[in-house]
Order: sequence, then structure tokens, then C-alpha cells
Amino acid sequence: MTVNKEIARLYLLYRVHRNGLGHLLMNEVLAVARKIRVDGLFLNVEKADQNAIDFYSDNGFRVLQSARRIFGSGKILVLGSSGSCAQ
Repeated sequence: MTVNKEIARLYLLYRVHRNGLGHLLMNEVLAVARKIRVDGLFLNVEKADQNAIDFYSDNGFRVLQSARRIFGSGKILVLGSSGSCAQ
């Protein structure tokens, strides 16, 4: 049975961006996912947020689909990771 989990929210204050804290936090998320035997993770990212897309891509996520927001306006990308949890 495949177990996938959503990362609902993962935010850092702008003033602490680009200092390695995000990677430390993501490493903890991935470590917990491996510990509880999660096969894959997924999350939504604003399509216009290239910094977030690059961050998640650097951490093994890839775009799974593009979608419209159910509430509000704008487009989102659904990103997913399968290999980084199973290491």
C-alpha cells in the first residue's frame, strides 16, 4: 500500500530566507516522513512563486500538475516527491 502525505504549510519569515534554515526544516520533514514510512509527499505552491518552486525542486520535488485555486484567484502547481522519502 502506498502512503502519501500532504505538506499543508511550510513557511519561514522573509527575513530568514536564504540562510539554510529552510533546508534544515525540510530535512526534518523528510526524516519524519521516512521514519513513519511515507512513500511520497505533495504540496501546493503558487504558480508565480518561483523561489518556492526552486526550493522544492532543489529538495527533490517535481511538478505533478497545474490547477486553478478552488477558493480565491490564481493558479497553483501541485508538486510531489516520491524518492526522497524512501531513502
